[in-house]
Amino acid sequence: MAEELGLSKAKAQKMIDVVEFMIKHDDNDKRHWSHYWEYLGNRNVKKYRDTTPDLDNTIATAVKGGAIKDAKDMRKLSDIARIGDKQAKKIMQNISNGTVSIYTGHAQMLESGKLDDVVKKLKKFRDFIIDDTFEKQLKSSKDTYNQSKFEIDKILKRLNKIREKMDDDE
Repeated sequence: MAEELGLSKAKAQKMIDVVEFMIKHDDNDKRHWSHYWEYLGNRNVKKYRDTTPDLDNTIATAVKGGAIKDAKDMRKLSDIARIGDKQAKKIMQNISNGTVSIYTGHAQMLESGKLDDVVKKLKKFRDFIIDDTFEKQLKSSKDTYNQSKFEIDKILKRLNKIREKMDDDE
């Protein structure tokens, strides 16, 4: 099939998986195809699908019933699953058992601040600077060392101001 359609084997298999999912969950509405394509193709959600048996049924029921309006809204589920902490696991469990919608669950994660870009960027920056190779890169040349020292001083100065304002707000 993949060769005939000019697709990779992985993409053809994913198409088959979507069709099988739709058949299994008795959804023959072709407008729901993209919902399931997004849902089944997401690696973050897959681990919950493997460990939370009701998730597939709940999602299929929500899609068929119109509770999940757009296929792109499946990314909200992915956002929650990507966090992977205790709160995210609880929200995913609540979504799975149908006590919380993906919209409510996503709103709860937004309120927690764990989906904010600023938090993600700060974590990414911290991961970058604690990497073992970071200091080696700083010392790779005298020019790099001097420029890095200048930038670090500027960053520290700004971070200290931000921290003071945060302390004042508490």
